[in-house]
Amino acid sequence: MYVDTQTQFSNSQALTSTAISNVLDIFSTLAGGTTNPAGISPNTRLDIGGRELYLIVSVNAQLTGGTSPTLAVTLETADDSGLTTNDTVLYSTGALSQAVFGPAGTLLIAMPLPLALYRRYVGLRYTITGGPLTGGSVNAFLTPAHNVNRIYQSAITIQ
Repeated sequence: MYVDTQTQFSNSQALTSTAISNVLDIFSTLAGGTTNPAGISPNTRLDIGGRELYLIVSVNAQLTGGTSPTLAVTLETADDSGLTTNDTVLYSTGALSQAVFGPAGTLLIAMPLPLALYRRYVGLRYTITGGPLTGGSVNAFLTPAHNVNRIYQSAITIQ
């Protein structure tokens, strides 16, 4: 699967308490590094891409600890990098139990980006309740194509 470091939200990001991921500056990404391209107002909403992009969030190292913890992952867009000004939630997993989000290799989200007009900054918020967690990490990124092959348990017994 293709991973561009400029569209990575989390690269083995440790999750012990509620946190936000790396936040992508759409202006900078679209303008090739220019922080405020000419003609784009800071409050302008933008369409990302031109081709379909997928949001992938997976557990990198097993998430452990807490007292019956839950994890909710939200995709958010806002006018500031702290995801607080005019913050809009575009997608939410809802509260996931540790049995669902805990094991390493668990794919939490694999979906096309929601159709929307995005504000300048886009990021993920990891909301943990019943924590704090004591270990584990996640990966999250945008990609033009996600891995669709599934690996099944072998039905063959070798004797």
